Amino acid sequence: MLPIELVVCDDQSTDETVNVLRKFSSNAPFEVKIFINEARLGYRANFMRAASCCRGEYICFCDQDDVWRPEKLQTLARAASNGRSMLLEHAFQLIDDNGGLIAAPTNRSAAGINDVWATGLGFTQMFHRSLLHYSKLWDLSVDHQFVDERMGHDQWIRFLAGVLGETLFIPDILAYYRRHSTNTMLSLRRGESPSAKDHPLLLWQKLRGSEAKYLQRRWLIIEKLERKFKAAQARVQIIDKISVAGAPGPRLKSQRQYYSEFIGYSKNRLDLYHSKNRMRKVRQFTLLMMTNQYTCGERRRLMDGLLDLAYGLLY
Repeated sequence: MLPIELVVCDDQSTDETVNVLRKFSSNAPFEVKIFINEARLGYRANFMRAASCCRGEYICFCDQDDVWRPEKLQTLARAASNGRSMLLEHAFQLIDDNGGLIAAPTNRSAAGINDVWATGLGFTQMFHRSLLHYSKLWDLSVDHQFVDERMGHDQWIRFLAGVLGETLFIPDILAYYRRHSTNTMLSLRRGESPSAKDHPLLLWQKLRGSEAKYLQRRWLIIEKLERKFKAAQARVQIIDKISVAGAPGPRLKSQRQYYSEFIGYSKNRLDLYHSKNRMRKVRQFTLLMMTNQYTCGERRRLMDGLLDLAYGLLY
């Protein structure tokens, strides 16, 4: 299956991208639309603009020089025929500069699909164009991974689909993600907290001997927590505006409830980290423990509790 069109927004490139595209369009078996931005938008806004220029019922993002398998569109179109899915995501495999496989297939479980904080991967997505109706609200969004940024285009689509409808995971490998030696995506994001393999209680004993390293890790935890706190506040505001607009969807209420609860949870954790009074720290940590906020069903919250003990209460 071929696409009905290829839409490209050139973000002030300085190489031969536009010439290559024009040459390709002269013989392409489908329509090729080329838009050249008058000013540089950055990848987030550029992808959003490209999506707004599409006319198909379903839209796929295509990143840089990644490789689609020939059956990608046919497989996704068949899966989307149920008419219920706002977003479909599929498995992929990493390749190197020369196209050689460098890792096992990456397969997201159903639990990963429903994780509201999981990273969106645009090149694995196909979404219904109805989500574009809410693009004007994108300016209100806050990226929970990067400071002072709006949500990435793929994270935005993932968020909207989670609020408004069903997301379907396709286990087939339908694309290869080309990882150049200079790639930074799909690796650790700037500002991430210590990894799960670094057990916080052991780290506390080890890092107290290295005060600078301990303080750096503590700062990273606080920075990440503050970003997610602001992102959750923005998501509640967006959900409220979607609700006012009369959008259907039973998930609106449950998603708003989740983010509202997360705001309170994050505020309690931030109070623990920012408090300079030992007894107040103890009270905050006890509150989080006694109200079961570390054991509400999310595995990551158990790790949050250990981090808060090592880097918050014992600081």
